[in-house]
Amino acid sequence: VENKFKFIEYTNSKQWTHIIIHHSATSEGDEHSWDQIRKYHMSWRYEGNSISEKQARGLIAQGKKGVQEPWLDIGYHAGIVRTKLGQYIYKMGRPLSLSGGHTLGFNNKAIGICIVGSFDKNPPNEIQWNMVLELVRELSNHYDIPSNHILGHRETYHLLHKPVAKSCP
Repeated sequence: VENKFKFIEYTNSKQWTHIIIHHSATSEGDEHSWDQIRKYHMSWRYEGNSISEKQARGLIAQGKKGVQEPWLDIGYHAGIVRTKLGQYIYKMGRPLSLSGGHTLGFNNKAIGICIVGSFDKNPPNEIQWNMVLELVRELSNHYDIPSNHILGHRETYHLLHKPVAKSCP
């Protein structure tokens, strides 16, 4: 059987015990959106905006809290995006050899998958959902992740005894 998920670089790591599904909380965009998310995650950030390193250092010098340093890569391990031709494809994010940057308290043990789009008002369409299910099935089989460890991001908050701060998915 041909591996449909050739974009995934599997590791022998036993660290992966969970899969967490996200949405980008942005309008559904094309592949360019994945690159924008990556660029945002790899930039200095303050109050949800990308800022220059000079601005960040200035805010830090002023004692401002909440300045975020650039990450090594996009926070998710994989994503689902729409191409300019309207087809949906998988995108590789952060390599599975690295911890994620997607869910507080779970980054060292959870594979993060992001569907590009905002699903607060409407759920992912059938194509997106089937692609997520197929990818989750592949990853959970490979890493022996039980179904009760496959969560939406918002479901992680109660496990950490924190108020829910995200809606995905």
